[in-house]
Amino acid sequence: MKEWIVGERKLGHALSTKSIIKESTLRAEAQASWCYRFMNRQRLAMRLKTGIAQKMPKNYENQIIKFHRLIINIRDMDEVLLTFDVVSNRTVDAKGSKTITTKTPGNEKTHNNVVLSYCADGIFKGNTFPKDKIP
Repeated sequence: MKEWIVGERKLGHALSTKSIIKESTLRAEAQASWCYRFMNRQRLAMRLKTGIAQKMPKNYENQIIKFHRLIINIRDMDEVLLTFDVVSNRTVDAKGSKTITTKTPGNEKTHNNVVLSYCADGIFKGNTFPKDKIP
């Protein structure tokens, strides 16, 4: 079982305790408590995926200034992030590992922000759509 886990992790696949139980040869008897005891015996643990820190864009200061000019007359605003591909940040890997990586479909950062803004007096003031090209 440990060889299967190590092989899957070398391929970069994210593993959960449910996937370990499903793959176990003891399928009828395998439960979450068995899985955690097995992981403890084999020096495995649930780990968070790590990554490289994100850098700010080159012209982020100008973008912030443009955004502030756009919202100067807005009295209230709400923003919701719509994510298209939700990827788990947890996987099973050896205890003490410094870097934990997993393969993903590549769309985990693809998202849209939906912003709703309104004025208390009901008068619309602002742009319906930005004139700049959307990246």
